[in-house]
Amino acid sequence: MFVGWIRDGFEQQVKGWENSGVDTQMLLHSREYEPDLCYGAYDGESALKGVIAATTMQRYVLIHTFVFPSGDEDTPGRLLQLLLTNLLPSDKPVLFMAQGKEKAIFEAQGFASYAAFDKRFYKGKAIAFNFTPAHEKSINNENYRQILQNLDRSIFGSHRNEFLQEVLERNTSLYLSTDLGYQHSCAIGGGIRLGPWVMYQDSFMDAERLLRGLLHYRGLKKIVAFSPKGVGEIEELYDKYAFEKQQSCELLYLGDKPRIVLEGLYAF
Repeated sequence: MFVGWIRDGFEQQVKGWENSGVDTQMLLHSREYEPDLCYGAYDGESALKGVIAATTMQRYVLIHTFVFPSGDEDTPGRLLQLLLTNLLPSDKPVLFMAQGKEKAIFEAQGFASYAAFDKRFYKGKAIAFNFTPAHEKSINNENYRQILQNLDRSIFGSHRNEFLQEVLERNTSLYLSTDLGYQHSCAIGGGIRLGPWVMYQDSFMDAERLLRGLLHYRGLKKIVAFSPKGVGEIEELYDKYAFEKQQSCELLYLGDKPRIVLEGLYAF
């Protein structure tokens, strides 16, 4: 298996993953925005079998895409090691949300656990609640860009405007916001990915209004979110609106331990 620079035909090959759960649009945007942080694994016939991609932000680096062939014990580690080698001499912490076997691969390269998360699913269950025109107006704040910037500094200790606008956003992005928080969601394959969703601390009522708005607009589709374990207010909100826990995940980091206010991070 060849592991290295992206080859011609990458975009077409990635589009073939659209219904596999991979966020192909974010991957393609990231590769265009920061091509030096995207690497592929190819078989002998130049078929794309794996990929890793990251984005550099003000205070840290986020690895957001990690795909590798099933049953291959060697390629995942090679992909990760190649990316980390090309991040040097960066002194920024590197973050990754690990699921299943991914944790051991990253720990072998020195990553440690920052916090435990739950991967949650909403499967279109009917939840009764009122949603009025006044409610709709209250969660469509025209100043959401400034709210987003201030909140990210407060919760992540970093502004993330370039990542959100250049890498994450796409034509299916939906931003809902009040003065106390913002919520992003987008379509991936046939479902919806919720995140990032960030609130000032102790803003439960506004958080519930945003979640009701999401279900009003997108509740007919399956929704997936990554929420922090052990934050009672956040767990109660997801439970109340029938978001079921599917599996445990770990937010991992390499380098200096970052400072993230989990009480304000409703969805990673």
